[in-house]
Amino acid sequence: MRNPIFKTLLVAVVAVFLFGLLGSVAYAAGDIGDSCDGSFPCNEPYQCENGICQAMLPGGPGTPGEVLSIIANIGDWVFGIFIAISVIYIVMAAFQFVTGEGKPDKITEARMKLLYAAVGIGIALFAGAFDDIIRSIILNT
Repeated sequence: MRNPIFKTLLVAVVAVFLFGLLGSVAYAAGDIGDSCDGSFPCNEPYQCENGICQAMLPGGPGTPGEVLSIIANIGDWVFGIFIAISVIYIVMAAFQFVTGEGKPDKITEARMKLLYAAVGIGIALFAGAFDDIIRSIILNT
């Protein structure tokens, strides 16, 4: 027996799980500001300095390395905030699909929430990669 409510809930649970997994992968150890040592090295464009992953550019106030670190930190915060809001919108849309009772206006509103969530995830991914884009422009690589 096919139950549309069960299918919708299943899709919502899988979507929330996948986006949660996406967030945990994006915050894997080795990015700027993460702790590092011999067992947890930094990712490729960063170096371990005083137990914290830093940009490979020269450090110090006003240098490109410091600016990139600030941009990376802001990008990480924006990424986290937009992913969290997007997941909330996906859950709200799933709930609205389930409780919409087939009413076209409620279904349309739920679809719009899913669209907003997709846009939010796109912005989050761009924010997470923004520091890498700026680094490649600065280093001409």
